[in-house]
Amino acid sequence: MLPEFWKEARDPSDIYASLSPLLFIAASSGITPLSMSGRKGFRKLKVTQFRLCVTFFNICVMIACYMQAILRNETIVGYFFDNEVSRIGNVLQLMSGIVVITVIYSVSMYKRHAIVGIVRNLANIDEQLLTLGVKVKYKKLLVYAYIHFVFQLTLNFVYLIGSYRLLTSMDIYPSASAYMTFFCPYIVTTVVVIMFSCIIKLISERFIVLNKVLVNMIEQFVNKTDVSRKKSIPFTREPSDKFMSWVTVLKTHDETIEEVAHIHDMLCDLATITNDFFTVQMLAITGIAFLIIVFDAYYVLGTYLGLASFRATAFIIFFSSQLILHAIEVCVIVHGSSEAVSQSQMTSIYVHKLLNLTKVESLKDILYKLSLQLIHRKVVFDAAGFFVLDRTLFFTICGATTTYLIILLQFSKENDTKLVIGDSTTTEATNASLIV
Repeated sequence: MLPEFWKEARDPSDIYASLSPLLFIAASSGITPLSMSGRKGFRKLKVTQFRLCVTFFNICVMIACYMQAILRNETIVGYFFDNEVSRIGNVLQLMSGIVVITVIYSVSMYKRHAIVGIVRNLANIDEQLLTLGVKVKYKKLLVYAYIHFVFQLTLNFVYLIGSYRLLTSMDIYPSASAYMTFFCPYIVTTVVVIMFSCIIKLISERFIVLNKVLVNMIEQFVNKTDVSRKKSIPFTREPSDKFMSWVTVLKTHDETIEEVAHIHDMLCDLATITNDFFTVQMLAITGIAFLIIVFDAYYVLGTYLGLASFRATAFIIFFSSQLILHAIEVCVIVHGSSEAVSQSQMTSIYVHKLLNLTKVESLKDILYKLSLQLIHRKVVFDAAGFFVLDRTLFFTICGATTTYLIILLQFSKENDTKLVIGDSTTTEATNASLIV
């Protein structure tokens, strides 16, 4: 049993083994209470009591930290700033952290079987791709998952330890509860973002494969080869793929397009399930990222306005790093979803090019059906229907951040002006009483 485990750890034979690092880190953080079981060729994901206990343990720890922080009125920002805006920011960040963690764990528990369906659909699609002569390189996929696994551990470790050392260098020693409430939302959202980006990457790669099959057919039509006989699907120009290898399969163009249509339908189902599982979580993650970006930008700019008295360099590094990390999360989400949607749209272009090139009636009929399928089965990733996760989100966040940042700075300046006027009035009244 142990030799087989190490063999699968080095050279996985299916999608389950190749995604094991990703599934492990998601289960360890309590987001997906799933465990892999079964032998090679018969693997499956199932909910186990141990994983449920891990999930509830993580939830209880976070609840205890938040309750203690609220009762003691402790926040990391409170060590630096103490004005109206910072107090509002503290409350908003604390509440948004509670909401994000609640949403992520609630959705993950309620829709835990969606992850099972996602991985099972990926396995079925990979089996279907073999009919087109496409074989998935699960070892490369495992390396990709390990890279994400190590990257997350390293990033979180450096961020947590570096932030703590930075705080202690300024003689700030936050309590464990305040420290956990500040960093827990980031750790949880990072796990979800990595899960989302990995699954979206797998969907995108499979759309790329379908597009290459269609491009090969277009090249055969352009070169005016005989399309009535069975042709090998790979390829007049050998494609270079990170996660795929190609074997020779003889099929007519009619059979190839039928297989492409079937796999495209399966990919659309997979994209729908993925969006259904992550849609609310993406809304929560982008929401808290926007909130943190706005207030961290305000805190950093506040140092130049003299709103706080401490070592400005360490302060700027501390809050700028948090701002950058949450901005990176948004970039990863948007880039992955945009790439998958872009590849699915390319399929429509290649199908209609084939329609213009072919004169075979049987092939035209199949292509017309596929064309209708492409119209009605579009790939979309959104945040609970409020907005689409595409590159326009960058401009929306930048514009909204600028607007709210100006409002916060004006609000702070008005409060400071009122404070100065109030102090001067009090001083004048005191002097007048002394004269009398």
